[in-house]
Amino acid sequence: MSTGNGMSEDGRIGSAATGSGNAMSGKTGGGTTMGGRGITGICLTVCGVLTVIWGGAQEPVDVTSPDFMSFATGGMVLLAIGALLIPGLPSVCTIAAVWATALTSAVYIFALPEAEALVKLIGVVPVVGLAVWLTIRARS
Repeated sequence: MSTGNGMSEDGRIGSAATGSGNAMSGKTGGGTTMGGRGITGICLTVCGVLTVIWGGAQEPVDVTSPDFMSFATGGMVLLAIGALLIPGLPSVCTIAAVWATALTSAVYIFALPEAEALVKLIGVVPVVGLAVWLTIRARS
């Protein structure tokens, strides 16, 4: 479907004259196209990896340190969002990214020094719920 400006709904450039998305979409035979969604996903994934690396350079790598874990969790969230946006990525990669992010988030929540154990547990429940939901979405 064309939006009238030569762009399809998923961000690929198409032919405005014909309304088809194949004229300039980059298809070569049976290959896949690289649209705006895929490029955004790759960029977010790379930014996530770089954020984790930057955190390791700024703070000592210690999973019990909230300072490092804030970088690690933020980077992993970017990585998971990027993986979810990349079309054609095997679902096992997407699911692994989601659960690695959930695990990193849970470790970060439990690394917070001032919160009580029950509050930490309550914070982990929505993280696990979101990971389960995204896993179901990625499989279908």
